[in-house]
Amino acid sequence: MGAPGTDGRKIYNRIVNDREAYRVTAISPWPRSKATQSQDNLQFVRTTEKLKRLGAGCSCCTVRGDVLSKVRQIFEAGHTDRLMLQVPPQSDLEALAKTFSVPDERGDVLGDIAVIDQAVTMIDGRKILQTLKTRSATLLTQMVRSSNSVWIDGADTLEPNQLTEVLGALKVMNPEADLVSGQAGAIKISEFAP
Repeated sequence: MGAPGTDGRKIYNRIVNDREAYRVTAISPWPRSKATQSQDNLQFVRTTEKLKRLGAGCSCCTVRGDVLSKVRQIFEAGHTDRLMLQVPPQSDLEALAKTFSVPDERGDVLGDIAVIDQAVTMIDGRKILQTLKTRSATLLTQMVRSSNSVWIDGADTLEPNQLTEVLGALKVMNPEADLVSGQAGAIKISEFAP
């Protein structure tokens, strides 16, 4: 997830797969050019968030219909070892989580073929303290709290006292999250692999 104050398209363009370890399929809400639809072992699939009610049609059974169908298609094709799903800050994370646990119309559960290993939020280390002073602070805090890992992009460009402030703020939001200090550049999938 790209937190408020980050540029989702730029984040996505920085992802570098570990070619020798995994074949990765990345599902994203942002379009890719034809030249970057497939890069060695990294495949890109575009999606648009579509909520769908399963079961009795109640809100507790609302899932991401687009993710449900895309993940099934990717699994049936058999050309990937790992899925990466990028969601914009305003995404319904509860519906996304339920997508893997609520039975569909046939009684099949997506979690039987794919699970969410972890939720990773990327923040821009240079902007997070400013973002916390805006209306986006609540959303940013919710995203960090729901994450297993937080990638601090651009941590290498921060002064030591700035980095200390950023780390302190993130630890207050989610003391259990793994904090990964990243350079303003490549994001390796292996940094987050369990």
